[in-house]
Parts: sequence; structure tokens; C-alpha cells
Amino acid sequence: MKDNKVLNFKVGLFVIFSIIIFIFVIFFLSGEKSFFEKSYSLKTNFNNTAGLITGAAVRLSGVRIGEVKTIHFSSNPLDKNIFVTMEVH
Repeated sequence: MKDNKVLNFKVGLFVIFSIIIFIFVIFFLSGEKSFFEKSYSLKTNFNNTAGLITGAAVRLSGVRIGEVKTIHFSSNPLDKNIFVTMEVH
């Protein structure tokens, strides 16, 4: 009986570790976001955003460093600025 409990414990432990490793592999292969990567939220404004969309890549010297999170207009109708929030890694 004791051997059966030990075997069940080992099989359960193996299954749990396998599931955890599988989840980490899926997240790392998706390339969406890394767990250990710091990111910063930057807010800026532009007079013209000509074709900029939410989710667009933010690039520095041709290297992707983040993405556009939000784009919104000023609440004042006379203000021509467009406010953009970017998440930079």
C-alpha cells in the first residue's frame, strides 16, 4: 500500500511539473511578452499621427522596442494635439 502512495505522489509531481514547463514554453514561444523584461509607459503628444494605430510597433534605429497602447484626442476641441501612450521595453 505504501509503495502505491509513493508511486501516485511521484506521478502527480511529474504531471504538475510537466504542466508548468509546458505553460512557460508556450509563453516564451508566443513572443508576446517576457516575464523578466522591464517595460515603461511613455506618454507624448503629436500634431499629426498620419496612419498611426493602436498596436503599431515603436522602433528606435530600426529595432522594435515597444508598441503603441492608446491614441486619443484632447477633450478641448480647439486643441489640435493627439495624445499617444507607448509601452517601451
